[in-house]
Amino acid sequence: MKVLMVAPTSFFADRGCHVRILGEIRGLQELGHEVVLCTYPLGRDVPGIRTCRTWPVPWYRKVTAGPSWHKYYIDLLLLGLVWRWIRHWRPDVVHAHLHEGGCIAALALGKRRIPLVLDYQGSLSAEVVAHGFTGPRSPQSRWLRRLERWIDHRADVVLTSSDHGKADLSSAFGVPEDRIHVVNDGVDVHQFRPGSNGHLIRERYGIPATRPLIIYTGLLNAYQGIDLLLDAFKELKSRQLEFHALLVGYPDVERYRAKAARLGLGDEVTLTGRVPFEEVPELLAASDLAVSAKLPGSEGNLKLFSYLASGLPTVAFDTPLNREVIGETGALVTGVEPAAFAEGIAQLLEQRERWSTLGAMARARAAERFSWRPVAQRIVEIYQLLLND
Repeated sequence: MKVLMVAPTSFFADRGCHVRILGEIRGLQELGHEVVLCTYPLGRDVPGIRTCRTWPVPWYRKVTAGPSWHKYYIDLLLLGLVWRWIRHWRPDVVHAHLHEGGCIAALALGKRRIPLVLDYQGSLSAEVVAHGFTGPRSPQSRWLRRLERWIDHRADVVLTSSDHGKADLSSAFGVPEDRIHVVNDGVDVHQFRPGSNGHLIRERYGIPATRPLIIYTGLLNAYQGIDLLLDAFKELKSRQLEFHALLVGYPDVERYRAKAARLGLGDEVTLTGRVPFEEVPELLAASDLAVSAKLPGSEGNLKLFSYLASGLPTVAFDTPLNREVIGETGALVTGVEPAAFAEGIAQLLEQRERWSTLGAMARARAAERFSWRPVAQRIVEIYQLLLND
């Protein structure tokens, strides 16, 4: 089967959305399908992934998540690229990521009878508001919501990573439930696994050998709850609990390094800056606990899957999506404030004897439910249903 994927983002840039795209492509390739990815000019090529990019735009350098005014004309370039591939390559299915990708694919397809699959990774209008790009009642926000609804209904099927996303698509945007398919995120359980190289990582970053190591991987911004997370660490320090936190990611490294210093966390928090995705598994394998303070919303939280596969008890907010992923393998926090999150971390810090049991449960959960191959098999089943129709 020939699958044309559309990704309106700077693939590959070592972050969650891109990890899902990469995992799906590799899973489809493993099953014998041919995949071509159309994407932005920025990003790094991944070996084995056939990647086609738009013409370069010298002044556009953004690789982080979130909206940008530059995306309007870059999306037009991507539209032309996708149109050419559809015309000349004649794919069996067009698989579009994000609402921008769905819109581009719909326009490029026109009246061609090729199935369009929308890979939903959260509400477009909600994301724009959450990133502070516009207000919730602004004209632009209302226009984006109408556009989002049109894209949701234009796709032949919509894939979402959780039951929460399915409920949101059905109740808020009126998408018929029989056109929504839950296809969870996944993880390469061979790449991410428990390990014993902790002393090497501690030596690399100057982390004391006896302190419990708490890790976060992902984007560093307010949307991911990093401000709240640092405030929670300050609360832990005030309780005189021993720990060290390793924050792995970008872009606002210096801002959060300065905030950690202001909070008196210079000896407890290390920010690594951007780390290639291929090096993240060894950092996770060296850690004792993992955290994600991503604020509740409709988007996925893909870092949780790598935490599970690495055998790490995890602290996150108690949302339907996080509950689906973590289950009983960590601590789910109900209050969205630093003190509550600190309490969730403290519970695990004070139960060191349970770490190995929780970690084994997490690893088993990832291997049994969230590896990429069954995810890809599920996607192929959906493709076949569309082609049969």
